[in-house]
Amino acid sequence: MTGTARACPVADQTVMYVYGVARVSRGRVSAPLPHEGLVPDAPVHRLSHGDLTAFVSALPASRFGESALQSALADVEWMRDRVFAHDKVLAELRASGDVVPFRFCTIYRDASQVAKA
Repeated sequence: MTGTARACPVADQTVMYVYGVARVSRGRVSAPLPHEGLVPDAPVHRLSHGDLTAFVSALPASRFGESALQSALADVEWMRDRVFAHDKVLAELRASGDVVPFRFCTIYRDASQVAKA
């Protein structure tokens, strides 16, 4: 890779939260995605690699990076709300077709890490 890397404040960085994956069928019309993901300001979108599509949300690293997440996991109400949101997204995705669900809190640094997984 060429170019110059630029430093970004942590608040501007994101991590990729993965809900699940599905195989892409040729000629199949893509179903609408859930409007709300794990948090309201992070919609679900598709990340395709080969014949697979991952359903992901880009989340702020300041709230979902490793150290921030460790603190948040101790908050039972926070956990409950996020688990319900995760399950809601999966239910909406499954209503449109087969989806292999990922475990709650499956998080990667970026889209390239998701593609390698």
